[in-house]
Amino acid sequence: MDKFKNNIIITLCVLVLILILGLISPVLRAKATRLITVMGEAELRVIPNEVVISTAVETSDHNLTLAKKSNDERVRKVIALAEKYKIEAKHIQTSQIHIEPRYRDHYEKREFIGYFVRKNIVVQLKDLTKFEDFLSSLLEEGVNYVD
Repeated sequence: MDKFKNNIIITLCVLVLILILGLISPVLRAKATRLITVMGEAELRVIPNEVVISTAVETSDHNLTLAKKSNDERVRKVIALAEKYKIEAKHIQTSQIHIEPRYRDHYEKREFIGYFVRKNIVVQLKDLTKFEDFLSSLLEEGVNYVD
């Protein structure tokens, strides 16, 4: 009977040991996974070689047709100016025309101010030595917004 008890105890111990090893084995395998973790930080300074100038021309008039014509004329002057500065056509982009009537609100009535026409123009300037002169010339040609 003692041998029987000893065999049962030994069998139970072996089973418990197998169970423990079975539970620990995935943990050991997970720890054995090879992993490289790298963290870093860098700062890079470069000399700018181009500037993107976002502008807009806004005109107004009580007559919508005149407001639009005036805007078109100013935009043509801006494009001609860019060409004068030898900026390639692919670096000149007009976009988004916005036309709206505007009113001045008073307590008892709204007063029509006129139609406002606004067109955006983006110019990519590659020669930074021309920037200040070009910007001043843009303002002289009728650009009223620079972002």
